[in-house]
Amino acid sequence: MSHGRAFKQLVPGSTGSSARYSSACLWFITLAQLAGYFTGLGLASWQLSPLEVNPLVGLGRDNLLRVGATSTRNIVVHNEWWRLVTSPFIPAGAIHLWASTSAVWTFGMFLASALRPWQLLWLIVVSAAAGSTVGANVGSQVVISAASGPAFGLIGGTCAALIMHHRLFNHHVLSWVMLVIVLLLNIFIGATTFVDQTANMAGFVAGAFGTLGCLLLELKKVETRRKEWLLRAGCIVCYLIAIAIPILGVLGLSLGVPIGGCCDGLVCTNFKQDLWDCDAARLPGICSLSSNINGTYMFCPATGIQQLLPSSSDQNSLQLLCSSCSGLLS
Repeated sequence: MSHGRAFKQLVPGSTGSSARYSSACLWFITLAQLAGYFTGLGLASWQLSPLEVNPLVGLGRDNLLRVGATSTRNIVVHNEWWRLVTSPFIPAGAIHLWASTSAVWTFGMFLASALRPWQLLWLIVVSAAAGSTVGANVGSQVVISAASGPAFGLIGGTCAALIMHHRLFNHHVLSWVMLVIVLLLNIFIGATTFVDQTANMAGFVAGAFGTLGCLLLELKKVETRRKEWLLRAGCIVCYLIAIAIPILGVLGLSLGVPIGGCCDGLVCTNFKQDLWDCDAARLPGICSLSSNINGTYMFCPATGIQQLLPSSSDQNSLQLLCSSCSGLLS
């Protein structure tokens, strides 16, 4: 039985227009990521970074910052909260863009047969938000792209659908094989510079629980009223878990408790072959101040330059000076 026919009994209201709306959701995320990639190239004068810096055929740290990638320091210190919205649309490179959009269409079309268009759109949004916010908390010392969040959300949703309704398919083993292959490929890409594995994991979990909630909502036939209430309660719990991930991520940033450094091996995996340089994504250290009889000096770790500060410098001007010398201003 095909995926579409198998799922039709779950969403009896599915129509041709529903399929068009679902495709529109997938086209939106695809075109947005394409626009993000080529906008970044344009800002970088169409110059790609060396492969040892960015093995995904993309930009370096500073240019990714300019186009809107995640930088926890910019978000918290400079109130650039818009980066949580733009980062899911900024691929780390051409390979990242290809892998992400391929997964979006492969598993997005699968789930389009099981979910209503608004459910598919909600799943993409909550997965993107989960990946972006969790990545900003865990990868707080590096510049990262959260473009894999929606793709991993749809992969997680597909896992949930196959587990919950595996009996609907004659060849579900083949579906699992394809899913695992694509998942392993995207996990490998997530190990590279500028792509955060923890953001991918957050998108996967949010997508899995979000899909479970949607599928439980569509179940109609129950033997007793008690079982119906259990289904509805399970649906609500799944929705709450999916929504709680980005909410907790935003709260962590707001309260100033990012946990950068705890999971560097997941943020970027530095293999023994030294295929890429994880430090290429790392933000420069914070400026330090020192004083003597001549005045107050600021040392910028990014340039190694120490400069004398004007006597009228206030907190805002100090932050601007530090950001400017560290290359953090867009």
